[in-house]
Amino acid sequence: NDKPLPGTPVEDFNLKYKVGENEKEVTLKGYYNHDGKKSLSGNIENEAGFYLAEEINNVTLKGMATGDMALLATNEPISTDGDDPVLKIKPLSDTIYQGVIDPEHEAVKASLSAFVEAEDFGEHLGSITKYTTRKFLSGEAGASGLNVTGSYAIWEFNVPENGKYDLVVKYVGWSGVEGIVKRIIDFEGNIGTVDFPETGSYGAQESEWITYTAKTNVELKKGKAKITVYPISGSWNIDWLGLKKSE
Repeated sequence: NDKPLPGTPVEDFNLKYKVGENEKEVTLKGYYNHDGKKSLSGNIENEAGFYLAEEINNVTLKGMATGDMALLATNEPISTDGDDPVLKIKPLSDTIYQGVIDPEHEAVKASLSAFVEAEDFGEHLGSITKYTTRKFLSGEAGASGLNVTGSYAIWEFNVPENGKYDLVVKYVGWSGVEGIVKRIIDFEGNIGTVDFPETGSYGAQESEWITYTAKTNVELKKGKAKITVYPISGSWNIDWLGLKKSE
């Protein structure tokens, strides 16, 4: 319709919103669109992770509506598309699972209640691939990739009996934030974050790999159990994953 975009600038709008119990404020900037309506946008202040939209009205945030859950990147962009915008979100992945490093890979592997090769991932989104350039890996293969926020991969375990389990991963990790390769894990609806320590290498040598036990203490039932892993920061290569009875 030959109307120029962007249109006339509009006055900045300060949106008050809530992340959990914390009230925050963001200044939104914009212009009038070709329909004469205000188009304002900005970035909220949030950590990367899963969030529940407790209340959202006249705000566009990853297509969420009230009651929806979504994975948000750090300082996610938002826009408003009406009067009286409202935004209240609740973090769902702020549980941090502590862990320990064990250099005895084979001893840890022998103690596992359930085991899966990393290259045997199932449903996935984004870049994760099987690689076979490390012959010393279990099965002479592993998984590479799964480093971009918004992607994920699913592994399935055969849980031998009802009980509480920890997650064990053999990997190498690098390019994290403050020495951490951060991953969100979803254990059958139990969502939390694991801060995997960087190893500082790509894993060309067997001695560079570490085994890390995340103290998830998740209650699982006998039978099939799926774990979904979502990358947040840093890169890694994985050899295998396992479940170990929680102490």
